[in-house]
Amino acid sequence: MLSRSYETAVIGGLNDEDFGEDQQFGFDLTEYARHNQGRVVGMKDELQVITALRDSDRTPASFKKTLDAIDMTKPLLIEGEVIDAEKIKATEKIVLERAGGQELLEYMRKTLDSVRMGE
Repeated sequence: MLSRSYETAVIGGLNDEDFGEDQQFGFDLTEYARHNQGRVVGMKDELQVITALRDSDRTPASFKKTLDAIDMTKPLLIEGEVIDAEKIKATEKIVLERAGGQELLEYMRKTLDSVRMGE
């Protein structure tokens, strides 16, 4: 689900549940819109959300067990191409040769660390 913070605030926020909170959010938002001569606009084909996986184990749907099971010492297979330590180093070298490359790598490392730490 996707909404701005305003919409979440006007219905009193999200329920802190292990499941069903998104469905309840939709019901509450529809009810709010009905009482205020508005409507909820579905845009699931027009909008896209990119988010980090959180390594929480708060709910059964959380990704901690999946992330913990990933063996980072093994190469990755991405779209038919094997990504191993050698390939990563070669890519880093190319990035470092470009203007702003060091800053980009530092930003990427910080971002990956925040995903791993669940920030």
